[in-house]
Amino acid sequence: MPTYENMYYYLEHSIREALQDLEQQNFGAAKKTLTQAREVTEKMRRVIVGKNDVYECFRNPYDLIER
Repeated sequence: MPTYENMYYYLEHSIREALQDLEQQNFGAAKKTLTQAREVTEKMRRVIVGKNDVYECFRNPYDLIER
């Protein structure tokens, strides 16, 4: 059974960051943070189900962010 622990922690951190942005009424940054978190966690999920190497993704999930 695959582990989703790293994906959960990454998502939790992103949500916390977005909530801080919302408290400061920085809605654009909050939206960007949540959108980015959704994309990264979706990539991580695809890795978990076996399309890529799981451990490459979990070493640094920020590497999956396209700049």
